[in-house]
This record gives sequence, C-alpha cells and structure tokens, in this order.
Amino acid sequence: MFQRTLAGALLIAAGTAAALAYKLIRDRRNEMPEEEDDDEIRFISITDEEEPEEISAEAKEICTVYPYLDPSFADHMLKENADLNERYPEDTLVTITHTVSFADEKSADEFADIMEPSGYEIRKDGSDLQAVRRFFTRDGAIVSDVLNVANQTEALNGVYRNYLAES
Repeated sequence: MFQRTLAGALLIAAGTAAALAYKLIRDRRNEMPEEEDDDEIRFISITDEEEPEEISAEAKEICTVYPYLDPSFADHMLKENADLNERYPEDTLVTITHTVSFADEKSADEFADIMEPSGYEIRKDGSDLQAVRRFFTRDGAIVSDVLNVANQTEALNGVYRNYLAES
C-alpha cells in the first residue's frame, strides 16, 4: 500500500514539474519579440572555453599591416617565432613551402601571377597551389614569409592551409 502511495505521489510530482516547465517555456516565448523570418538559420557556438583567447597587442598591430589575417593566426605565428629562430639560426638556407587553395582557378592564377615575380616557385594542382621560396634566415624571416603569403591568399579569398620549413 505504501509503495502505491509513493508511486502515485511521484507521478503527481513529475506531472506538476512538467506542467510548470511547460508554463515557464510558454511564458518566455510570449515575452520574446516575434522575428520576421522564422526560417532564419541561427548558429550557436558552444565551447568549453569560458573566455575568448587573448590576442597580443603585437598581433593586433601586425594585422594593421596584414589586414586580411585573423588576429589569432598572427598571434599563433608570433608565438612560433622563437622556436623557428632556434631551429633555423640566422643565415641558414631554408626552403619554405606554403600550401594554399582557392575556390576557383582564376583566383589561383591571380595568386601565381602575384607570387612568381616575388621569387616564389608555384606548383599548381587545379585550384590548389604550393608556393615555394628559398632564402637565408634572420630573426622573424620565416614568420614574416608565412604572414605575407597567408595575407595574400586571404586577400584573394583563398585558404592558407599550412607551411613547411626545411633546411
């Protein structure tokens, strides 16, 4: 008998909770202003991070010179500078291979036309390209090269994929 009473009480409590939740949701919907376009797609970003990543002042300044770059990309490259300088000391001959892609061949061709006179060898595979350049390093030279190529890629609505440095 006690178990039936307990089960009944739990059912009543669950029903009451559901009714209260329904009322709360309905009331909140009524408080929200109506939107004109019910078919609009809304993207919600859910992350584990509580605060957005802090971008250094130096990265923000770099983005004034390279306006098409994402500040977080510039910040990431600045953080890699010390490691790159250690791996490739001053006056080391390095070969940098940048991998980029474009949505159309016209943009890829325009990229090649800009980069080749600047000393880059362009290897094409449709709208995907590799821009290869050899030079002697100095402090920040590799980072500067990456930022230059990435900025030019973004200016032409391309995607900068990565780089490979080899001595």
